[in-house]
Amino acid sequence: MTVLPEARFRRLVPPIAVFVCALVVRLAYLAQDAASPFFWHRLIDASHYHVLGLRFASHAWPGPEALFRPPLYPLFLGAIYRVLGDDIVTLKSLQATIGALSCLLVYCIGRLAFERRFVAVAAAFLCAFCGTLIYYDLEPLSANLEVFLLLLSVLAVLRAARGTSLWNWAFAGAVIGLAALNRGGTLLLLPFALAWLWLRQRRSGQDGVGARDSLKRVALLLLSLGAVIAPLAWHNARYDELPERAFAHAILPPPGGSTSVASTARRIVAGRFSPLGWADGINVYVGNIPELQEINRDDHVQHFAWFGQILAEPWQAGVRSASGHSRYFLRKTAAYVRAHPIASLRLLVRKALEIVNGTEVPRGRRLYAERLHSSLLRVLLWRRGIAFPSGLLIPLGLLGLWLARASWRRHGLLAGALAAQFIYLLGFFVTARYRAPILPLVAIYAACALERAVDLIRDWRAGMRAAAVLVGLLVVGNLPLDRVDETPSIVEEYDLATELEQQHRLDEAIVHYQAALHAAAVRSEPDLVGIPNTVAPIHYNLGTALHRLGRLDEAIASYRAALWLQPDNIGFQNALAQALADAN
Repeated sequence: MTVLPEARFRRLVPPIAVFVCALVVRLAYLAQDAASPFFWHRLIDASHYHVLGLRFASHAWPGPEALFRPPLYPLFLGAIYRVLGDDIVTLKSLQATIGALSCLLVYCIGRLAFERRFVAVAAAFLCAFCGTLIYYDLEPLSANLEVFLLLLSVLAVLRAARGTSLWNWAFAGAVIGLAALNRGGTLLLLPFALAWLWLRQRRSGQDGVGARDSLKRVALLLLSLGAVIAPLAWHNARYDELPERAFAHAILPPPGGSTSVASTARRIVAGRFSPLGWADGINVYVGNIPELQEINRDDHVQHFAWFGQILAEPWQAGVRSASGHSRYFLRKTAAYVRAHPIASLRLLVRKALEIVNGTEVPRGRRLYAERLHSSLLRVLLWRRGIAFPSGLLIPLGLLGLWLARASWRRHGLLAGALAAQFIYLLGFFVTARYRAPILPLVAIYAACALERAVDLIRDWRAGMRAAAVLVGLLVVGNLPLDRVDETPSIVEEYDLATELEQQHRLDEAIVHYQAALHAAAVRSEPDLVGIPNTVAPIHYNLGTALHRLGRLDEAIASYRAALWLQPDNIGFQNALAQALADAN
């Protein structure tokens, strides 16, 4: 039996401890969250990813259509479903493992970028116990994979920059390309990485000495990145005139143009294709029009109806290609910004504040609502004056970034990755799961600030300056910019009730239909124009479930409530008539 040398064993203890601790915490949360009725069901975006994963597992997806979103996460799901089945506990356990590996990557990045064990260990444990990351590590959404691949990209570039092997550069490019197949914004890391490498080489006095080697490395990085992205780009260019049907909203385009190699090549040369997906146009639009900010929250009762109408607008205007759909909204956004510069600037400032603010903005399910079912999450994720953990982690990380500014050649890539994520969020809209990838990066800088604390205490002048900066950042990071909802949204309750009714679990469905109606009654802000038309289907579906159980008086009351809101709805009238007939 081989015995590890004592020195090597000591080096392995911290990363092993980080991984084990992070995994245990995530599995503990998984065990507690199983008590939530939402645990077993894939709702909203998770449901869409699940359907695509099942289709991929059955060899029915991707099909001959230009994809709306980057496809890596559905492909990841489909691969798991083929091998292990589609059990939700299996999937969440695997994602918990990926989350623990992300904490291990944070340790490795901290060691390479700062060469100090305390920074690496502290940053990794900050991530291991970060409530926001723990929550998203178990959600069947792309955030878990996005965090992991961004960190792996940063680590790969760091390792390539420190070594001499050309294969390290090829690997770095491939990982960045893979990350872009999951979230296109990762490509913004590339210019920052190249700028850091160039400035680092110049400051080291190596410019001109290894110029040819440097060009080889960069070329290899770009080639490997392109090789990973090229199949998707070719696919989307080939089927540009056949946009993904799920997002065409029944407005069927005419038969697509040629899908031949020559036609596809011409589209690529002309730029008439969307390399990673054609969702960027509408996402830029809804993220940069001030009037749409409230309704853009998908826990808003009108979000999905509104989003469908906006999504269909280019088709109604005669657009017949996926890339044309994206360009339509990009042009519309640019026109709005030119016409309303002050309002656009005000929104940009608001989004910048949201990025550094600790309150977690939901998109899909409300993460604060899950605290009800997990004592662990109640401890690690809360908003009571201080928004924990992000309201402490982000300000401390920004302070650490400021304190470490003199040693930028070692950690500049991390700062560049933060800047890339910041720009990506500014360009679209700020939500918790899109912001999640910055948390491990700020955790590394937060650990750096903690390490400097002793020196700052000894140097009271520098300590006072740092304290003043930290206080200012804490104030900004904990401003009450957004409301905190600790109960499930109308959409969550309604979607769950609908799924339960389809599974013939009518008693449970009724409970959640009633919860959805209660949530609608609580949200009675004056800006929710048309909310009765949104609530009417909930009354109707509740009546249907009650009717099927033979609870006729309650069903009749629900149908009448739906008709009071939509008196001309023939379906509601027929349902009420049938219930009245059944009740004699």
